[in-house]
Amino acid sequence: GLAYLNNPPLVFAAVDTFINGASAGAYEYARIYLIDPVTAANLDTIDIAEWNFAITGSYSTGSNNGRAGGFGSVTDVDVEPSGPAIYTQTYYGWAVEKWLFDGDLSTLLRIEQISSAIPTEFNLKQNYPNPFNPTTTIEFDVQKAGQVTLEIYNLQGQKVAALLNERMNPGTYQAVFDGRSLPSGVYFYQLRTETFTSVKKMILTK
Repeated sequence: GLAYLNNPPLVFAAVDTFINGASAGAYEYARIYLIDPVTAANLDTIDIAEWNFAITGSYSTGSNNGRAGGFGSVTDVDVEPSGPAIYTQTYYGWAVEKWLFDGDLSTLLRIEQISSAIPTEFNLKQNYPNPFNPTTTIEFDVQKAGQVTLEIYNLQGQKVAALLNERMNPGTYQAVFDGRSLPSGVYFYQLRTETFTSVKKMILTK
């Protein structure tokens, strides 16, 4: 199943284990993928098995409360923009589950590749503008194809936004970050690959 959110533009894709788990080495539980409709980049995932384990303490069906019915089967998804919240429907009809987001929906506007030239090294650049309100742009260079994460932390070291967590090809990219859901203050953004980590400071003023 697919669902579309207008602001910011995001696509939610529900992937069932009957499809995703068919091949060797595939993820064996159902997932919902959060996709950028412009670049088709996978921005985030909702691990349904992990969520159900936190609720029930088990990966078993847990049919007494209906909560764990969808750990291996999700066929449809819908979004409630005012929440924001996501509703999922399982194959067996055991439950319609509501998933509350942790704020990521309001913090990422887009990630796009601005150059396909291969950089000489990994690099995280200073955001601009800085200070900012409410949006700022973060540019970074990917020298070698691999898994890349870009995350935002507050002064207490708590992660407040996960902007990127996917395999990236070499090139120069920019992420537009929207901090309107966060309080004014100092934040840190971290770029991490298998061989490179860099952290820089930015200031949100309202």
